Amino acid sequence: MLPALREYQQSSIEELRHGVADGHRRQVLVAPTGAGKSVIAHAIVARAQERKRRVLFAVNRVQLVQQFSERLTAAGLDHGILRGEDSRREYLPVIVGSIQTIARRGLPDSFDLIVIDEAHAVPGSKDYIAVIKKNPKATVLGLTATPWARGMGRYDPDLESELFSNAVIAAHYSQLISDGHLVDCDCYAPSEPDLKGVRTQ
Repeated sequence: MLPALREYQQSSIEELRHGVADGHRRQVLVAPTGAGKSVIAHAIVARAQERKRRVLFAVNRVQLVQQFSERLTAAGLDHGILRGEDSRREYLPVIVGSIQTIARRGLPDSFDLIVIDEAHAVPGSKDYIAVIKKNPKATVLGLTATPWARGMGRYDPDLESELFSNAVIAAHYSQLISDGHLVDCDCYAPSEPDLKGVRTQ
């Protein structure tokens, strides 16, 4: 069963829908750590599955395949895995895969929705660009807490368009703290470091 969405999670999904309606085929969902990017992604994947869409959830670390797969299983969402020797049921409409395995083997089919975790790793990655290029009609959703990677909004010659043309900000840390979702913190740092005896070379 999918967890109930918080208000900002639901509204971010609506903003992403409006973005698609406005012609943004590749968007970034920006959400701080603790805001529930995975929860939002689960809800989007579940709705795509209800509509019989083919979905690829691509990650750049093997452990993330297992993490997301376990959460989909807990939510009752059937899926296949494309990860090294652990690949199984790649014919299912929803696939969770590591970009390294995808790059080596290719994809079993074209997809309607591609969700990319840690999307700040996409610029400069030939593997991610190849997946996007192979699925020109797919809606692409990048998830990240750190959207300032160079090139995320720049024109990409391989795609003949911007890599990501729109960003939706789910929430800010201050909002999550004031709403009680995150604990406030006090930060301590030296006002001026002691550089006596430090040489520059």
